[in-house]
Amino acid sequence: MAERGKFIVFEGLDGCGKSTQLNLLCENIQAAGEKVVCHTTFEPTDGPIGRLIRSALRKEVSFSQETMAMLYAADRREHVEKEILPLLEQGINVLCDRYYFSNFAYQSDAVSLERLMMFNGYAMENLKPDITVFMDASPEACVSKIAESRESADLYETLEKLTQVKEAYLKVFELLSETHRVITIEPMETKHMTADKLWQLLADEFIGG
Repeated sequence: MAERGKFIVFEGLDGCGKSTQLNLLCENIQAAGEKVVCHTTFEPTDGPIGRLIRSALRKEVSFSQETMAMLYAADRREHVEKEILPLLEQGINVLCDRYYFSNFAYQSDAVSLERLMMFNGYAMENLKPDITVFMDASPEACVSKIAESRESADLYETLEKLTQVKEAYLKVFELLSETHRVITIEPMETKHMTADKLWQLLADEFIGG
């Protein structure tokens, strides 16, 4: 039976560069050895619930914050059951762009953390990340990057919202510090410098000390 793969989650504000770093880390992991396999995925997913969430983020439909939180949790449960867990059991390392920490950070101003954790009970009980990488970019830098790359911002992509979200991330990381391993990394001058720094921190997980 194959050794279970590692589950690594990337978290951070919109525009922080986490998707880029996730893909560069996957390249480094796969280069670590012929038998080291890596799979990348993201949330919200491309499934039916995920597509509905994306419509709300584009402001095409509207839901209450609590309904949005429940939709995220439902999409996550489908993601874990149908994609992530089966891959991990095959020994494949899975890197996921956002997980339940995003739910806690982005919805906590409107829904209590207790309820958010209740909604995410399945994921928290059945698939805790081995490592969570937090891309610690400033809200100002993220808003600037979003403005450069897209014509319009999504529902949560204002400076006020991202400032609140970063504070919420830091609070929940501290709250769950005894049960979750979080690595915080600040974006460096170039994406490759950031990727090299991250690989220095994680290489031993895949190629040994």
